[in-house]
Amino acid sequence: HMNLAAVAFELRKWPEVLGEYDAAERSFKAAGKPFKPDPLTYYNRGVAYAETGKFKQARTELDAAAKLAPKQMPIFLVRMNVLNTLGQTDAALADGATLAAPGQPLFAYQGLSNRSAILEDHGRSQEALVDADKAIALAPKEALAYNNRCMAAASLKRADAIASCEKAIAIAPKNPSYWNSLGYAYEMAGKLKEA
Repeated sequence: HMNLAAVAFELRKWPEVLGEYDAAERSFKAAGKPFKPDPLTYYNRGVAYAETGKFKQARTELDAAAKLAPKQMPIFLVRMNVLNTLGQTDAALADGATLAAPGQPLFAYQGLSNRSAILEDHGRSQEALVDADKAIALAPKEALAYNNRCMAAASLKRADAIASCEKAIAIAPKNPSYWNSLGYAYEMAGKLKEA
């Protein structure tokens, strides 16, 4: 007799793939640990817990996944966000550094972009600017790093902040966050009329 989670595991069709995180969590609990979990199991559990706001449980599962599969960058990307949500900034930044290691440009871009945002949120604008610039160098057609660069540069009252926001908006004009960032950049530049 196999339960839903065990069958789902065998088919690699966890409910969390469909966005049904509560159902996934129930399936995980019903399954217990009748088999030796692999990194994918731990990762899927971590994602399901994170999506349902259970960040401590998510971290536990993602830590186990990372231990078993230290080269699987999606684990570190999700865990970085979980750690940041838990207020574990240094650990989140460390996962961002892992992601930024050479060899996987997409994950390096994500790691650097996320690090930049975290650093800026903690008033470390100069470091945020450096990571945003590195991310832009990896993916110059992606908007997120330009927005992060805009926020860091604006906090430092740099003249190039507005141009960075405008670049993000040119790439993704429907993203309201980028427009808000532009307003912040204008405000920090003393251009209140434009803000």
